[in-house]
Amino acid sequence: MRSIICISVGLCAGSAGALPEPGCYVRVYGERHLAENPDQVVAAMRLRLGDDIGSSSFSGAEIEAVFADQGHAVKDGFGGRVLSQSLLCWERNGATGCGVECDGGTFDILRQEDGILEIRTESLTIGRHDDCGGTSILAEAEGDPVTYRLFQVADAACEGFWYDER
Repeated sequence: MRSIICISVGLCAGSAGALPEPGCYVRVYGERHLAENPDQVVAAMRLRLGDDIGSSSFSGAEIEAVFADQGHAVKDGFGGRVLSQSLLCWERNGATGCGVECDGGTFDILRQEDGILEIRTESLTIGRHDDCGGTSILAEAEGDPVTYRLFQVADAACEGFWYDER
């Protein structure tokens, strides 16, 4: 049965060592950075990777972002809002990534070492949606890759997420 599920989903997990290492990663972008990157939609981000979030076949993640008052975030009415999303993570073909169920987009983990986590996305959606996926994308423009560099902090920093989801 597991083989059928993995084939239909296309996200079979590799060995446990290939999945993302659990941890809490955070980045708060300063006013200067945001001014120099006017299309950036994220003012702050938290990402918790963990074995306890997913299942025995998949690892999981929780991501939360405070949207900046600029770029498509402000045009779409998300400026200043806090949105979150649950993700499944996997390893396939030597690459590690996480994604939103129901084709809500993915991100690739480019680097996870020395307390740094770099993720790249073109279409990851974030924010609770009545059906599937999310309400806004983390990319500056859908289809244009954007890389976020986050820094590992104590796991306690990912407890009590900022959750707002108005």
